[in-house]
Amino acid sequence: MPSIHRTLVRGVLATTLLASTISTAFAATRDVDSLMPPLANAQATSRSATTNALSRVALRVESYDALVRRDPSIKASKAEVARMQHYLRNTYQGMTTNGTFVVGAETFDCVPIAQQPSLRGGGTVAAPPLGLRTSRSGTSAQRCAEGSVPFRRLTIDEIAAHRTLEDFLSKERPEAADDRHYYAHVAQTAPSNILGGGAGLNLWKPVVDNHTMSLLQIWLSGQSEANATQTAEVGWQVQPGAWNTYDPTIFVYWTADGYSQTGCYNLGCTGFVQTASDLALGSSIPSDRYSVKGGSQGIVNVSWQRNNDDGSWWLVLDGEAVGYLPGNLYGQGDLGRADGNRLMDAGGEIADGGKPAAPMGSGEYADAGYRQAAFVTDLHYLDGNLAKQPVDLMSGNTWINPTPHCYTLSLIGVNASDIPGGLPEGTSTTPNHEAGMSGTSFYLGGPGTANADCQAANPSIASRSLR
Repeated sequence: MPSIHRTLVRGVLATTLLASTISTAFAATRDVDSLMPPLANAQATSRSATTNALSRVALRVESYDALVRRDPSIKASKAEVARMQHYLRNTYQGMTTNGTFVVGAETFDCVPIAQQPSLRGGGTVAAPPLGLRTSRSGTSAQRCAEGSVPFRRLTIDEIAAHRTLEDFLSKERPEAADDRHYYAHVAQTAPSNILGGGAGLNLWKPVVDNHTMSLLQIWLSGQSEANATQTAEVGWQVQPGAWNTYDPTIFVYWTADGYSQTGCYNLGCTGFVQTASDLALGSSIPSDRYSVKGGSQGIVNVSWQRNNDDGSWWLVLDGEAVGYLPGNLYGQGDLGRADGNRLMDAGGEIADGGKPAAPMGSGEYADAGYRQAAFVTDLHYLDGNLAKQPVDLMSGNTWINPTPHCYTLSLIGVNASDIPGGLPEGTSTTPNHEAGMSGTSFYLGGPGTANADCQAANPSIASRSLR
């Protein structure tokens, strides 16, 4: 999963590689009614159907023994399956829909905005900051009616394929106890009172198996009062074991306490509030947007912007506000307070599931350049006046972090001599921006940890590949 990949202690960064944060942090269980509040107080809109077979299907009662006989791949214990059934019951009991559509192998139900997890206590939808565009035009078959949002349909089989409910919410794979995460990214190291930021993420379809994950994303991060990492995250990822597709998908993730007792993907728990009726989180991105080696290049533009009126963090996807993370999720931490000190970060991440790790981006090293290697462009933050400012690669307050010989970086439009302290191993420079690029930009990527160069430089990686 997109775990933050560094230790942040008021601007000091440490470690370039660590095992999955989630596998240990989510060892403690979380209260199901807090994760997914029941729908008793949620009201359907006038457009919603008053009866629907969805609840009856999702809430089908099945004994643990019968479940295991039907599906021997079930990983959860009997007690954990009971928690998962409680979660499903809270999710669907009383849910109403006004439409359904299918994307690949996934079914999405159109549910009233008020029936999202974060609004089930009677909360109202926040208003976006002035100036953000919210209307999303089109008549796609993958669009819900105004006032409703796509909600990915769940089954007990999918949830119980994980050891715990927490593993499901974090999309932690069953083999993830042996997980390692690898990175190629660029991050600010001097926290300041920024009001958001974003980047353009070059879109590819790396070849990934059911055990691994490959992504490009941005992190907006800070610290809790207890010095635990807080994040608002968005990007694209390929993770077949989580989304039942080998295609890239848009995802949202957040944590308020270092991935311990808070956070989840998309609409899986209280947290992200979606307002766009045509965004199916967890579904395949249309293939005509994928980049082609030697050909057209697709870019997904993502950013977070704080609304100073209520502290909410609005997600802007390809120029349009699609939803938000309420500021109160973060308490008195940096992402909760108006005067919090925050950082911007963007790049790629790989999780290996104890197996040889997947390609990043296009699967080419960063030196392959334009139309061959993946890139991140226009990496910026929003200052106190909401003006875009580039993340400065030459300031000395930027962490340039590849995984040498495995996943590399090439900084665009700068000279190696301009980088304080010189270029880290695994990093090069490229002289010119290309079409579709602007501001702080860099190439990134690599073929994965099974290649000879990576294994020769990293004996610990080579030993994993022999398993």
